[in-house]
Amino acid sequence: MLRIARSSSGHIRDFGFVAIFFAATACLCHPAAGQGQAPTLDRSPTRSVGDTFTFKWPGQNVVRTYIGQKDGLNCFLDRASSGQQSESCFTSEDNLVRRVGTWEPRVTTPHDGRLSFPLSVGKQWQVSYEVAGADPRYRMRRITAAVVSYEKVTVPAGTFDAFKILARDVAWGAQHGFRITEYYSPTLGRIKYDQISEDGDLRNILMELISYNPAKPGA
Repeated sequence: MLRIARSSSGHIRDFGFVAIFFAATACLCHPAAGQGQAPTLDRSPTRSVGDTFTFKWPGQNVVRTYIGQKDGLNCFLDRASSGQQSESCFTSEDNLVRRVGTWEPRVTTPHDGRLSFPLSVGKQWQVSYEVAGADPRYRMRRITAAVVSYEKVTVPAGTFDAFKILARDVAWGAQHGFRITEYYSPTLGRIKYDQISEDGDLRNILMELISYNPAKPGA
């Protein structure tokens, strides 16, 4: 009974976080929606084998190339400038299921819940998931997220219209977790991801799109 009460408190705290940010940005969101500038995105962008994205990652660059579907998942080859590489596979909603190899290995069940389609300003969601092989204190996690605006964002690859998503990712029973700000382009997908530890004890990550090269026809 005590665990149930604690979990309910966590739900309220997490949704309170995204509600505060949504209220703070409401004055920006509503005019855009009224002008028809904030679309509803029904699905993630379609990928072609050979599509290549280069991301700025902490301390290095990562080249991500789409290699096709496996087990119903969209899979990419990630090659870091450090020489490490992994195969990363995502759901049709661009949520990570597994990354296997030497670069940032991670397996989540059912997935990491970063996105929930259709995307539209004002949408909120919550997903619980498990990280295989993680420290037992951090294995069971919950992410609470909301789309707070549709706006232009500039990254090294250029300036894009994108959905701004605010989220909180925390282990069950923990007081601190991550605050996440993500920008998702209807044409390219993730173009910026900023993850900040709430207590400074966990790893911060800033990812930005450096370049995009579509697959060459007939390649």
